[in-house]
Amino acid sequence: MNKFLILFIIAGLITPVFFASAITGTIDGTNKWAWSDQIGWINFGCTPGCNVQVDDDDIIGYAWSPNYGWISLSCLNNGSPCSTSWGIKNANGTLSGYAWGENVGWIDFAGVFINTSGPDIGKFHGAATGPVVGNIQFDLATPQPGTPVTTTWTPGGAGVCGDNVIQFPEECDGVDLGLANCVTKGYDSGTLGCHLNCTFDTSSCIGSGGSSHNECSARRCISVATPGTSQCLIDTDCQCDTHGDINKDGKIDIVDFSILLYFWHDVNISNPCADINQDGKVELTDFSIMLYWWTG
Repeated sequence: MNKFLILFIIAGLITPVFFASAITGTIDGTNKWAWSDQIGWINFGCTPGCNVQVDDDDIIGYAWSPNYGWISLSCLNNGSPCSTSWGIKNANGTLSGYAWGENVGWIDFAGVFINTSGPDIGKFHGAATGPVVGNIQFDLATPQPGTPVTTTWTPGGAGVCGDNVIQFPEECDGVDLGLANCVTKGYDSGTLGCHLNCTFDTSSCIGSGGSSHNECSARRCISVATPGTSQCLIDTDCQCDTHGDINKDGKIDIVDFSILLYFWHDVNISNPCADINQDGKVELTDFSIMLYWWTG
């Protein structure tokens, strides 16, 4: 065999080792929620169904609104060429273009970007907007469990564990712990470290060692140190019925109506399910929804 042909074949085999290639990222299984001031929580990482994929050009897949149903992120979802081109475009982390929901219409992602470096790498920031959804916030004034939406995508490929720079999905990298410490990990004190595989080393932390109970908070099932009155196992245990079954007993009756009246016009709604349409108020609209689905 010609020696130049042999060298050409060898070069073709080893080239991928030296040149990073673009990868397709997915949405983190925990950090997958964004908040709309008009329609409530939106899940970008639901399983099964969402299948969101992020690459250097597009974001495809679906997001799920418990109140308004599916939101398509691209016309490419059906796997064939688009008759009319639309969808979310990705230019080195700066997003543009539109998503579409049958019940919410067009959603403009021009105000959203993905952090491409540092401890926040992979996190979505900014807000998408639409006439029905209002503002879909990826940066919440008060951060909630499961936010912000985070992807494994990085421009041109994933980061390298061991370079002292956190890149998703690394928890830490060498001396780079981000903003984490023993206290933020649920301990009383101590020195947080980083394993060689870029996961946190809590062996030198002192104290309780984290949480042992699950409670509902902002429609999510999270770990807490002390059990309360809204214990749960999974996120769906914390989801509210959009028809008005506030106490989740399978009926919409006088008990639910009594709960709704208790929180009527209350600005501090300790039971978020009383706000049936999730607009931040318990008022006539919520009562109308309950009355429509009344079972007695």
